[in-house]
Amino acid sequence: MRSLDSNEREFSSNSSIVDLFMDAARRFPEREAVVGDGGTVLTYEQLNDLSNQYANHLRSIHSTADNFVCFLGPRCVESIVGLLGILKSGAAYVPLDPNWPYARIAGILSQIGTDRIMHTRASKDLAFGFVGNQHPVKHLVEVSLSQHQTERILKVDYDQIELWDEISSHDDLHKASGFNFSKSGSILPDHQIEKYRDHILELVGPVSMGQKILEIGCGAGLILRSLAKLSGSCVGVDPSRVAISRLMKWSEDQNISMTTHCCFAHEIGQIEDTVFDAIIISSVTQFFPNLDYLFTVIEIAGKLLSPEGRLILADIVPPGNSDIPGLTSVPESFINYVVFTQKNWREA
Repeated sequence: MRSLDSNEREFSSNSSIVDLFMDAARRFPEREAVVGDGGTVLTYEQLNDLSNQYANHLRSIHSTADNFVCFLGPRCVESIVGLLGILKSGAAYVPLDPNWPYARIAGILSQIGTDRIMHTRASKDLAFGFVGNQHPVKHLVEVSLSQHQTERILKVDYDQIELWDEISSHDDLHKASGFNFSKSGSILPDHQIEKYRDHILELVGPVSMGQKILEIGCGAGLILRSLAKLSGSCVGVDPSRVAISRLMKWSEDQNISMTTHCCFAHEIGQIEDTVFDAIIISSVTQFFPNLDYLFTVIEIAGKLLSPEGRLILADIVPPGNSDIPGLTSVPESFINYVVFTQKNWREA
């Protein structure tokens, strides 16, 4: 009986967890490697491919043997992907239980001095709370079992959250929208900023009560406030908690219905059961990390449009070129724009 029940195997004392996993992945690529609640199954080949993508991303943000990378999430399939991704990158793995007290997690982050956290979708809000707020965290990586997501939307610059929180807190709406912060330090006159706002409103076209409008990167609401008065069914998305809080306070004070989401552009697909008549992406593309990210956002936005809906892209500055005056000033490119309807979007 003992011989039949024996599952001991010899292996080299020099073998790491990654070495043992890679050996199994080479020998049994089609076998089940991990089975999660709800029937989620990954083969060794799938687990190897997913963890490689996260490992490559962690290396791209200079995760090495000298770094700690935390994983914030419950015991689940994603946690195994995260564990292997961290170990493959060469960094040290630090597990964080989302059920721990906030102070305990904050203390660990402070003690080890890491600036990067991997997390599950369910732990996103908790992880987000450690960006800034006197914590060192600058990089958040959401672990998804979708290869499409990991290939195209991993790199988001969370350093910019602190910048936009600071800008959005300004008392003046125009300054809170960032338009008076040019590199030269010159102050833009209000009429130029208002001209820009009116130009975007013109692109959206006539708005009637009940039309659903989404603005990606709404900030403190320079554009969305005007649309909300006409529509009553506006949705604003922005990564700055300060901007979102300010916009919600305005809507409550004005007794105007509005919905907001504190998230990044690629997360708009999480807005449930909603189809929009217009989606606006204006003066934000320069803060996207790359063209793949922009194309991904456009693809997701296209799926949220009604049959006659319009996707408005305005003030387009090349992604990753935030040094070029864009949202921080009013460039001539305000007049250069693209308007997609769902029909020509499909054709494009």
